[in-house]
Amino acid sequence: MKENVITGTKAARIIGVPRGTIIKWKNKDKLIPVSGSSIDGFGIAKMM
Repeated sequence: MKENVITGTKAARIIGVPRGTIIKWKNKDKLIPVSGSSIDGFGIAKMM
């Protein structure tokens, strides 16, 4: 079964940017997490 969500770290690795860039994009609403501490209390943000 194929993954529908990935962590920010994996997203950074896939697109070749530092993890900090993923965090900046998330904070600027360029990436919308589907899970994470501000959404469902889970400690790791996951992107769709």
